[in-house]
Amino acid sequence: MICVSFVYATTNNQTVRRVQVPRDTNLSQALKFCEKKIQRPDMNLRDCTFAVWGETVQPNYRLKNGDRVEICRPLSADPKNLRKKRASRKKTSSIVRNQRRSF
Repeated sequence: MICVSFVYATTNNQTVRRVQVPRDTNLSQALKFCEKKIQRPDMNLRDCTFAVWGETVQPNYRLKNGDRVEICRPLSADPKNLRKKRASRKKTSSIVRNQRRSF
């Protein structure tokens, strides 16, 4: 048996579950084996991607003793669009400040 940690983080907290799985277990087998131990009400494992120590892995990834499997939630918004919105807000606010100075 090997020990693997499953990590799930939300905006406000992080949940870590350590589980024992048989040697030569891949990620998808481990998820089936311990799904009830790591499942949370706000999590749908089918929509998630997975990473081990920050590197994205496929379901056939062979787990090693001590691996830290990160359960990555789907994005709630497109980061590119969010950056554009922030940039346009900054641009608008700087225009307003410059107009005030000119009076």
